[in-house]
Amino acid sequence: MVRSNGKRASEKLLRFKIMHHLTVISFVAAPPEVANLTLVAVAGDSMTVTWERPEGRFDYYWIEVTDTDGGSGGDEPHRVGSCANGTIIHPDQTRVTCGHLKACTNVSISVRTHITGPPERTSTAVVLPGIFISGKDPDSPTNITVLEGTPSQSKLVWDPPTAVSGFLAGYTVKVCDAFGSCDAEADVSGCREFNTPVPSLEFETTVDTPYCVLVAANANCGADVLSSRPASAEVRTPSFAPGDFELWGTATGPRSVEIVASVPEIKNGALDRCYGTLRGAGIERKFTCDDHGGKSSIITIARLLPGTKYECTVTFANVFDGREMATSKSISVKTPNEPVERDWSRDKWQPLSHDRPYSAAGVATLPAPAVLILWAATVLALWRLHWVEK
Repeated sequence: MVRSNGKRASEKLLRFKIMHHLTVISFVAAPPEVANLTLVAVAGDSMTVTWERPEGRFDYYWIEVTDTDGGSGGDEPHRVGSCANGTIIHPDQTRVTCGHLKACTNVSISVRTHITGPPERTSTAVVLPGIFISGKDPDSPTNITVLEGTPSQSKLVWDPPTAVSGFLAGYTVKVCDAFGSCDAEADVSGCREFNTPVPSLEFETTVDTPYCVLVAANANCGADVLSSRPASAEVRTPSFAPGDFELWGTATGPRSVEIVASVPEIKNGALDRCYGTLRGAGIERKFTCDDHGGKSSIITIARLLPGTKYECTVTFANVFDGREMATSKSISVKTPNEPVERDWSRDKWQPLSHDRPYSAAGVATLPAPAVLILWAATVLALWRLHWVEK
């Protein structure tokens, strides 16, 4: 009997322990979870979500936002924005806004309920993933300038935008040869369009010509492509002097030369002027060569000195707003000496004079036969004198 009563007492104690354990498990059950977590809006660098309040008692909500792109470094999510450290809100509140989120990233928001205890415990998180934080359009580029290149090609440069969401992807450039107004609203239907990854562009141009240029910055923001408001500027391409040309010079006589100046093949303008100078032996002659008919000018210069070297310089020039852009070339040409003719009455050559009658002075000489006779007579006289003295 004693053994039986002891067995019954042990069974009662075991049942009591089991029931007590079940009661404890029921008492520490997890807090309730929220329902219908929904994105309301994304505005600027902030987002707003709502949810339904769960049944049951809890003390507050625990809110966290993480960067699902791993934008803070590495592949692991990181807490970001104003809710990075966990935001606690009242249990009767069913709406929250988290800000200071990086543009062009994807984030997730999680909401938990929390009971302070004892024992303290938190519900399983309800997560709303893949919330894209959109970016702003880039600022417009600034300081559009044209640099001097070649007569047929110029280079545009500009300053990049100061603020860009995401990654700067390049620029769209429109160049208008003909335009009325040059601003962001200008008609660009007939303009040339270019895309460049750098803040510069080389393009074909005509010298001293105005162009309307519009430059827009482009940025990649997630799957979005953002474009700035176009920056506009009216630019004028540089002026250039005419290209190289051929120049010849020929003496047409002892006192005249002929200069031939061909028109440059590359004019780079209207060839507004052509002029030249001939210098030598104290002489300076200026001349013009505008009457070239688009081919060449032939200039004859007379009243020069025979046997003299002259330097001739010819200049072709374009004039832009009163400013001369010139190309010059020089050659040397020498006049020949005066021709001479034989004066058979004298044993030397004399040049013909064009200024006075010919005259000459010198010592007279005997013809060759007379010299021989005189020499023989002298020898004979000396011989006779020798014999007389003997």
